[in-house]
Amino acid sequence: MLASDQWPTLFSFLVIASSNADVTITREIPIEPSAQARLPGDAANVLSVAGQVFAIKTGFGAHSPACEVVRVNADMLNVEVAVALADCGESCWIDLFDYGAYQCTDDCITITRPACSEEHASEALQGPIALHALARRGVFVLHASAAISPSGQLHAFTAASGTGKSTVARLAQDFGWRRVADDLLPLSIGADGGLMAHPHLAQPKLSRAEQYPESASPAVAVAALIRLARADEAQFRPMSRMGLVRLVLESTVAARVYSKRSLAQHLEFAVAVAAGIDAGRLRAGELVLADTPQDLPGAIKRGLDLLDVAH
Repeated sequence: MLASDQWPTLFSFLVIASSNADVTITREIPIEPSAQARLPGDAANVLSVAGQVFAIKTGFGAHSPACEVVRVNADMLNVEVAVALADCGESCWIDLFDYGAYQCTDDCITITRPACSEEHASEALQGPIALHALARRGVFVLHASAAISPSGQLHAFTAASGTGKSTVARLAQDFGWRRVADDLLPLSIGADGGLMAHPHLAQPKLSRAEQYPESASPAVAVAALIRLARADEAQFRPMSRMGLVRLVLESTVAARVYSKRSLAQHLEFAVAVAAGIDAGRLRAGELVLADTPQDLPGAIKRGLDLLDVAH
């Protein structure tokens, strides 16, 4: 089984949807055969990620889809990688060239052309293919850290790179909070319409001992979705529904290379998240942390206290 705690440390494909991705449209996928094609040793089993399980099969030699194809040249860890996508309704075809070609349905991932190495195959299955498979089930991964407050409420923190979302989740532990995620947080809408987190996703920057415990709850209700910022003085500013929709859309990992179906689901998801504000199920806002590098723990403590006051 390809469990989430086996994911590559760098999780290289997570930047597939960065702003420097170049998207064009074509009508065919050029198939470039891979030399020395191999599969992960357990590829014929299942992929387990964020509480979801997908069967993995092989179907070598399957023809390219006849439907419209989106071609993407994405910068992944400073390496340009070609990606081709075709949304065929009940399935989505994803060609990662040297990393293999795949067909995703709601329940199964079929490898239609093997990757050029076992390492390439593992990175593909555990990166962009997993993200596409999760999206088909309504689970979207946000670039966010998360922590549970002393009162038991889960807060998710998004921020521009370098603002400190990982630092907030780490240092919050000194003040009675429990870190749930460092950089990646899978989310879905629960049966009651509330926002749910699925923390069983390996965090690339954390050690095995720091990961979310395997025995912990597979789904946790999200009480607040917070965007972090820095300025001279700490403050909390509530966020509008439209602001929250925009935040969710902008913070989702790899959204720019979703299939058409997943893009529609993603928009519906963002709107459903924002509806939680009016329903009283979710708090959303911008938490501005005082920019005092000489006393970072103190700045974070004051920010967390503001969240308590806002609540």
